[in-house]
Amino acid sequence: MKITVRKLGDLNKPIIKFAEDAGMAEDTIDANDTQYNRRVFVRALFAMIEGTVFFLKQTTFSTSASGVGRLRIDEAMILQDSTVELSSNGRSKLKTKFIRLEDNLRFTVRMLNKVYNLELDLKVGSKQWEKFKKAISIRNRITHPKSIDDFNISDSDLLIMRDLRGWICRFIADAVRGISEAIKEMNKRGEGDSK
Repeated sequence: MKITVRKLGDLNKPIIKFAEDAGMAEDTIDANDTQYNRRVFVRALFAMIEGTVFFLKQTTFSTSASGVGRLRIDEAMILQDSTVELSSNGRSKLKTKFIRLEDNLRFTVRMLNKVYNLELDLKVGSKQWEKFKKAISIRNRITHPKSIDDFNISDSDLLIMRDLRGWICRFIADAVRGISEAIKEMNKRGEGDSK
């Protein structure tokens, strides 16, 4: 089976929609800076990040399933956000597995590097990575508020979110470009063909 460019379109189209939403939400703040619009931006930004991670994982799984970049069973299960449980009647059952965003992103990068032979680096431990973790706590705070003050997004919180958008968009562009180049090279070598 050949890895086709159509798969890349399946990856690119939703990522572009996510990015458009996050960009429009940020533009809305520039036009009308309210707490509501700030929260909409944070939600759109994290929908973009989480949705993109999902599509990157699905694309990686699909490529690996074609015989390229062989995965271990546990890696394939995590790419599918699944775990297996055994019921009392002796049957196995797939269950959806919740994975913390920072762990999910790190795993996704590891799988992208493995399957597509990329060299993506999130620079875990850097100032940018710490801002990413801070942004997650801000998103969690406004999504699960314990008090009325938890709804507020400060100017410094907003700056973290804007910085995160730039960082994650650069990462996404590097990942998609790397996948595209790797798949073109794999197809040239015929690695996606069934024998």
